[in-house]
Amino acid sequence: MGKSGLHLQAAALLYADGYTPTDPLYPDQWHTKNTGQSGGTSSATPPAAGIAALVLSKQSDLTPVEVRAILEQGANEIGCQSYVDHYNKYYGHGRVNANAALAAVPPPCDFDHDADVDVDDFDTLNACSSGPGGTIQNPGPGGEDCDRADVDQDNGVDLIDFATFQSNYTG
Repeated sequence: MGKSGLHLQAAALLYADGYTPTDPLYPDQWHTKNTGQSGGTSSATPPAAGIAALVLSKQSDLTPVEVRAILEQGANEIGCQSYVDHYNKYYGHGRVNANAALAAVPPPCDFDHDADVDVDDFDTLNACSSGPGGTIQNPGPGGEDCDRADVDQDNGVDLIDFATFQSNYTG
């Protein structure tokens, strides 16, 4: 588990041919009520977990709430039922969209998540700077989230973090 606090776990299959028997007396047979169809959370969870992992691979310091918001906001509305605030009771937020989710991930060093790496983010980085050989203190002197300012996650806000900031600066 990383800083995000998310636990992503895939379901385990007990048998090599891809199914888990449901009847202990006849372990080599499919359950007789299997319809061959799949839907709902059983089908939605694996791609949602995979896309959440992609989002975290792009920006590992996002919180679970931020990852969820990115997935929900980027989802495609499906079905004929209307959505209210991007939600309906049949399809939730819709079908998760990997491209939209990855496009919505804030850039590194956008500590305030306003879609710009700017002077406000520099102020956070500067306030959290630990100096030579120092370790970060969290929160920073002005309440900043100094864990986020430690871009390379080496337990100190140092020249590498400032260089990363400079390469992502948008003004």
